[in-house]
Amino acid sequence: SGTEVSPWLTIQKAANAAVGGNTVCVKAGTYTEHIIFPNSGSSGNYITFQKYSSDVVTIKPPVNTYLGWNQVSPNHHSGNFEMTGKAYIKIKGFKFVGNGSGAVPDAVISVEQGANNIIIDGNSMDDIWTSAVIAGYFKPSGQSYAAWDIIFTNNYVRRPNGDWVELMSYD
Repeated sequence: SGTEVSPWLTIQKAANAAVGGNTVCVKAGTYTEHIIFPNSGSSGNYITFQKYSSDVVTIKPPVNTYLGWNQVSPNHHSGNFEMTGKAYIKIKGFKFVGNGSGAVPDAVISVEQGANNIIIDGNSMDDIWTSAVIAGYFKPSGQSYAAWDIIFTNNYVRRPNGDWVELMSYD
């Protein structure tokens, strides 16, 4: 039911239900998910996703889900947390890790196609293969994929893998 006593088992289920002003507290565990945020908050009513209390919440991409650049999410980059076109969302206190396979999303967090007022605060990103955050980077012909007012603060990126890693990509 999405309560502390009877929590949902996936972050995606919580993302599907969350609306402006809601705070989703994720309990300890390793979540192997590709989360697409379907809803936006509004000014003064952010949708907040954060770890519960002092719990360690690890977000890991599903193995063999990502087949290379732009294969999972046509027309934009894929990310473990994908907020394409969304606004007023906060992501706080998660531990993002790679899956060790090299088959990974384009970024840990993807904010494109008009995404705005996104706060990414107090997360760690370990053993990632590509970008920590992609903000408004990919522009197919004739389309604007800008993102704005993206706040990236108090995050820690360590042990990057692969041929290249970017902390943040933007255009």
